Amino acid sequence: MQGALFGFAPTAAVDESVAGEELRVCALNVQSAGASRARPLASWLVETQCNVLALTELRAGEGARPLLDALREEGYDVVCTVARPDEQYVTAVTTRGFDVARVVPEPDSARILAVDLSAAGRSVRLVTIYAPTNGMTPDSSTARAAFQRRCLDYLASIRTPGFCVVGDLNVLDSTDQPCASVFERHDFEFYAGLLALGVRDTHRTLHPEATQFSWVSDRLGAQRLDYAFADAAAGSLVGSDYDHAPRRQNLSDHAAVRTVLRFAPEHGGATPG
Repeated sequence: MQGALFGFAPTAAVDESVAGEELRVCALNVQSAGASRARPLASWLVETQCNVLALTELRAGEGARPLLDALREEGYDVVCTVARPDEQYVTAVTTRGFDVARVVPEPDSARILAVDLSAAGRSVRLVTIYAPTNGMTPDSSTARAAFQRRCLDYLASIRTPGFCVVGDLNVLDSTDQPCASVFERHDFEFYAGLLALGVRDTHRTLHPEATQFSWVSDRLGAQRLDYAFADAAAGSLVGSDYDHAPRRQNLSDHAAVRTVLRFAPEHGGATPG
């Protein structure tokens, strides 16, 4: 009924029992979605049938409220960072069927959110990141490099088996050629540093020869800025791709990264080691 009032058909959210079998993550930069886009964007996110929605570029303060409230109404539990005085953006993770706990220690930026997701005796540590954008100025490069170093140090400090990193990283894979000239060495080192943690670029793993993008600019062309990484202990990788519906429907200027990890069957009630 709620959806019908706002001009879109209601869709049942993913069943909570799926959390015992699969981790279905939809990571999306929501482009500071305000009240006008909150309901249709929430509807689209529900339709993905994902049980984890990792959301970046949410405006701090009241700016994030309409979208997060809409997802709460759809039955999702919400965890969101709190911006410091010098920060414009927060990061959120909404879930269905998982018990969620914030990771301690917490990061030093509202652009990073680390949570443990538990269901059916299994736990996965998920980190959602909104890295600073490439402003193509010396100051932007310096700030971006400093964030990347702090981020890698933080990830290394909380690394545990069953580890996933998702979000808008604002860097390129070194094998991606378009517009590479506007990125600097530290950007590619950030991508390499993530792999050095022992996680895989899920899309590159399943589609090693594919040329894909998640954001498009008339001046800079198509770039793959959004990613999902996971280690083998997080689950069997059965799907990872880019969904451009949010871009086509003017819900965001980014494509969503949708990734599915399937859990191995339990034996005798014990979680596989």
